[in-house]
Amino acid sequence: MSSEERQLDQAPPPLPERTFGRLHPSSILFSIVAQVRTFLIPGIIAAYATIQGNSWGLVLGILVLVPTVVLTLVFAVIRFFSFRYGIRGSDLVVTQGVLFRRVRTVPLQRIQNINLVQNPLHRMARVAEARIETASGTEPEAVLQVISLADVQALRDSVFGSSPTADSDAEATTSQAENCVPEIELVRIPTKSLVRAGVANNRGLVLVGVLVGLSYQLELYDRINLEMFTGVWEQSNSALSIALLSVTVALGALLLLRLLSVGWYILRFYDYRLVRMGDDLQIRCGLFTKVSASVPRRRIQLISVQQNLWMKWMGVSSVRIETAGGSGSEDEGGTTAVSSRWFVPVLPDAAISTLIPQLREGLVWQPENLEWHALSPDTAKRLTRLAAFVSIPVGLIGLANVQPWGVLLGVVVLVPLLWLARRTSRAMRYARTQEGVVFRSGLFTKKMSVTFFDRIQTVRVDESPFDRRWRMAQLSVDTAAAGPAQHTIRIPFLPAALAQREFRYLRGRVSAN
Repeated sequence: MSSEERQLDQAPPPLPERTFGRLHPSSILFSIVAQVRTFLIPGIIAAYATIQGNSWGLVLGILVLVPTVVLTLVFAVIRFFSFRYGIRGSDLVVTQGVLFRRVRTVPLQRIQNINLVQNPLHRMARVAEARIETASGTEPEAVLQVISLADVQALRDSVFGSSPTADSDAEATTSQAENCVPEIELVRIPTKSLVRAGVANNRGLVLVGVLVGLSYQLELYDRINLEMFTGVWEQSNSALSIALLSVTVALGALLLLRLLSVGWYILRFYDYRLVRMGDDLQIRCGLFTKVSASVPRRRIQLISVQQNLWMKWMGVSSVRIETAGGSGSEDEGGTTAVSSRWFVPVLPDAAISTLIPQLREGLVWQPENLEWHALSPDTAKRLTRLAAFVSIPVGLIGLANVQPWGVLLGVVVLVPLLWLARRTSRAMRYARTQEGVVFRSGLFTKKMSVTFFDRIQTVRVDESPFDRRWRMAQLSVDTAAAGPAQHTIRIPFLPAALAQREFRYLRGRVSAN
């Protein structure tokens, strides 16, 4: 007997597997509905063609839809009977497949969240889609489609209740069972605040793309009489009437975009609640599709407060966070997007200083009291020269096409570039706190982000040839997060001596942690 065989014989037997069962029987129906939904638009087109007297559309629809439903039903039944999940020892084990068997093992101490997604059909059947997330992956480690709410609670209790603490990041992971730890409501967003957020942002462009695609599929463009609109312009016999008509059309389009944006915010964040349960934060929101996402506070790598011009005028901001392994390729309604990029979509400015300390123990949010470091005094001069360098060829191109007034095109470009150069040099600031690093930037959208010494992965100083010419450097501070907050801590145009001094200090603090 070989040494490996002896080791296997002497190894303790595996702990018995505690199986919670298979997927909910309604998962078969959900699979069919999901597949049929992909053929909804072609089905509408086929029905429309049939009404118009073209029977080939109906025949083609039947030939495509019926085999698809049958195959989906067969695969859904096979998946229902072959899919298992349970706990074996200290691992969550998910098995699926008949001919090609697939076994996925997830250590319990690595599981950070078990998030839920429920559409209206899910809520009617009292089931949910459960997504198992860890700190190391950008996608869910496992997706359980579809299980009952009772099984979800049993899974949460078993995973978090029996999960050993293997390292400091997993300590007290803790499920804080919902029946033992009280909920502390941190944020509740009323519908009127979502309306204000929709007015202040341009999320309506997302729905515009959907409407354009639907119009194309239904051939609505052929039914729009564009000659009627062009005729209105042709009949306008004065520049003033044309200008008024153009302004009216532009304002109508802007109003439509804002209304669509309001609709997008209500669909995504209706009945938004952010609660704290022990050391975990939980988000619940959604009009039709309900999303429930959990964020352990220890996973937070970066906190960002952002505000565009419209939001500033309304006195509101948004709060975004980045978490370890918390950036995936999900759409903006998924759990990852809701719990990071759209963590708190809209919040009164007065409530920011109250919320931020709840996200990090001991964190005090008082930006006005920080000692801010400005960029190099030569930043405006450097950017001014760059603006002149860009505007000169633009003016020459204009002169080559329209003489002699084409050269004014360079002046037209130069003026806003000079304004941007000066505003940019004033907008960027950098500060250090007892907890970490704070960076603010942005002209039209103000962004202020803080990261923490125990979450920083790397600190870097970069110098380009132009930086060395101006005795400047860029200081970069990176965390394990992947950027869903859309604000990276890259501080350009710092005085080279200051950048080197901060680099040494930050490197020492990171090494100490």
